[in-house]
Order: sequence, then structure tokens, then C-alpha cells
Amino acid sequence: MSATLRRAGAADAANLAALGALVWLHTYSTDGINASLAGYVQGRFTVHAKQALLANPQYEVWLAERDGQLLAYATLQHGQACPGQHAANCELATLYVHPLFAGQGLGRQLLQHAHRRAGALWLSVWQHNTRAIAFYQAQGLQHVGDTVFELDGSAHHNLLLALG
Repeated sequence: MSATLRRAGAADAANLAALGALVWLHTYSTDGINASLAGYVQGRFTVHAKQALLANPQYEVWLAERDGQLLAYATLQHGQACPGQHAANCELATLYVHPLFAGQGLGRQLLQHAHRRAGALWLSVWQHNTRAIAFYQAQGLQHVGDTVFELDGSAHHNLLLALG
């Protein structure tokens, strides 16, 4: 089921912060919520942080909406070289779909739009996020390397995937 795509503006910051926190916790708090996870979410998914992101010309944020409701979003970071062995120069920094709307084609719609906007792009995905990895590989992204996401001194292995 398709949604309407539009570029996010400053008025969307609160919705982006709320959906971002929801999806991030749903994905990464697999053992519950601890101080590290809570601190990360409270620092990263704020209205102020999203307003700053939206004001930065290096980023594009695209929303997938239905009946005026935010269901998913994608963030492109231009000029961000892939740390793996790939020539992509645009990172798909986030592709977040509300868990209640997963499997409806919203992620595919946003990914295809991001690919049209950026051409070659890359992303990193947590190695234990098997649903996301399967989705990206089904969309043609290839494993081009590995990286680490650090949170409060703990290293979390991520895969680098690229398209185009």
C-alpha cells in the first residue's frame, strides 16, 4: 500500500523525533531498556536535534504519509563517502518504518525514492537486525564491508551495504 512522499520541513521535527525514538527502541532494545539506550534516545531523538538536521543542507529527509499521518521516513546524507570498498557518496542514514506499518511497501517506496535522488548510496545496519538485512538484500543492496557502532564504550558490529 503506497503512501504520499514529501520532503520534510521544520514543522515535521516533532513527528520525526517521536517516530525515530519508537523505531530505534523497537529495533535495539531487544533485552529491555537500560541507561545507555535511554540516554542515546533522549539525546538523539529530540525536536531540537531534528530541527538542526532539517536545517543542514547536507541532509534530505523524506516522509511517507497516509492521511496526514507519518508512517515512515528516510534520511539521506550527501557527501558522505562509504567506508567500505564502494564508490557511493551518499549515506542512507536512516530508513525508519513504524512497526505497525512494516511489510506494507513503505520501506521499498522510500528506498527507491532515495536511490533516484542519490544514485549510488550506502548504509550501515546492525548485524542482528535480520529483518532489515533481508529487506535490503531483496532490494539489491550488496554487502561491501563492516563497521562498528559504539554506544557507551560497547562495540556493535554493523554491515555496510551499498546500491548502485
